[in-house]
Amino acid sequence: MMHFSRVALDNGVYIHPRHNWFVSMSHTDEMVARALSGTEIAFRAVRDQFDDG
Repeated sequence: MMHFSRVALDNGVYIHPRHNWFVSMSHTDEMVARALSGTEIAFRAVRDQFDDG
């Protein structure tokens, strides 16, 4: 989880590695899009770190 959180942070998304994540109505479409983009990169980084193939 720490690797995911670090890569997400490097891509502009702060995700605490040990707490719940929340979305609220105060988040704009742009904020959500930025979060999805940053977490997509983080998910790829985790996959690449642990991929055996």
